Amino acid sequence: MLLRELEDFPFALTEPSFGLRQQLDRVFARHGFEPNTFCVTNSLALVKEVASIGNNCTVLPRFAVERELAAGTIKSAAVRELGAEPLGFFICTLSDRSLSPAAKVFMDIVVDYCRRYRV
Repeated sequence: MLLRELEDFPFALTEPSFGLRQQLDRVFARHGFEPNTFCVTNSLALVKEVASIGNNCTVLPRFAVERELAAGTIKSAAVRELGAEPLGFFICTLSDRSLSPAAKVFMDIVVDYCRRYRV
């Protein structure tokens, strides 16, 4: 699917403070795409719920909607222009502090997931 094929769909998007939204906005601008945005929220759960109603859509990484795809509450389509975009994950800590054991385990899980699924 091409990005321009989505121009008639109403979009639910995360708010601009989300890294995902910032990445989407860059892709949209680069391709001259102006989404028909009717819902902006800081809740991924709400974005997914709104996208599952009627003819609405959203743009999220596949791993963020695996449960909904498995349940059949939403459908997905790869968007060519977004497939070429790298998705960055950043794990940050203060330079003068060590990660707690729980944070270290979390970081190891995220890194392992990204390596396994080439995210």
